[in-house]
Amino acid sequence: ISGAKKITIRLNSVGGNAYASVAIHNRLREIKAEKVAIVDGVAMSGGSLIMCAADTVKVNASSLIMIHKCWSWLFGSFNADELKQMAASTEAVDKAQAAIYKRKTGMSEEDILSMMTDETYMTGKEAIEKGFADELMEGEAPAIAASADLQTIYVNGRAMRLSSPLFNLPESIPTVTPEEVKTNK
Repeated sequence: ISGAKKITIRLNSVGGNAYASVAIHNRLREIKAEKVAIVDGVAMSGGSLIMCAADTVKVNASSLIMIHKCWSWLFGSFNADELKQMAASTEAVDKAQAAIYKRKTGMSEEDILSMMTDETYMTGKEAIEKGFADELMEGEAPAIAASADLQTIYVNGRAMRLSSPLFNLPESIPTVTPEEVKTNK
């Protein structure tokens, strides 16, 4: 892709490892080509970081963008010093993520960190209003719903399982039972 003039990045991601997402974002930013990200369904967590590498982000009205503070898994026994070190490294990741969102949106670091603390979900229109996205796509948008137990996101009937429950979803995102998803395909 080194000689490409334009690159389209199609996203439908519930996220993943923050370190990998930041590295993907940074590598995409290095590419000289015009970059357009299209959020086909969701760009959550690390997916939203990758999305922000694009020069232009296009969303559907039903697209779902989510930002949050870095999560860490703890297994084993730790003393206070080790826990403080873990907290300090997690806060550094939060600041790195906030820098990415700040560059894209122009919002203050304080406002972005507040949104991340709240684990903020945005529809496509809300993402445009806050500066995370640039254009609303016309045409048939993907259908997005959350499971009644908030453990799964369905995009056009395709299940995307999550490791922790969804909270603070926009009211426009309906919750459904697995049976309802099967009958709506």
